[in-house]
Amino acid sequence: MRCHKGLFYLFFLLILSSCANDERPSWVLGHDQMVAMMKEMYLADAVVQEYKGNIDDKRMLREELHKGILEQFQVERSLFYESYEFYVDHPFLLDTITNQVVEELNAQIPVEKEKVNQQAVEKLRATQDSIAQQKLKAGESSAGE
Repeated sequence: MRCHKGLFYLFFLLILSSCANDERPSWVLGHDQMVAMMKEMYLADAVVQEYKGNIDDKRMLREELHKGILEQFQVERSLFYESYEFYVDHPFLLDTITNQVVEELNAQIPVEKEKVNQQAVEKLRATQDSIAQQKLKAGESSAGE
């Protein structure tokens, strides 16, 4: 029993020490910037996934979209991927980034659905207005005869 207790404490200390080493070097992109860039990368990948082309076209589209994101954030490709590798080597930090990306993307879903719903309502109203105007014109022309 004593041996198990000692192993538990040793394991606990190893976990604590690994968490303490999760400090980010100055050359690594910061948390907020990684969240913003990864969110855009995930959205770009979703566009590529929906693209109806062959695998080579999809690969080229993905590369172009990712290149545009890197340019938008004014970050060199090598710096982004080196930063990403740092976070992969520090799973606790990567988890916090990934969780925030997922939360922000999930928060956008209702907003996007609301936009689509609003557009559908506006289109329906325009159609109804058009039908009403046609009926009004038809009623005016039959009343004038």
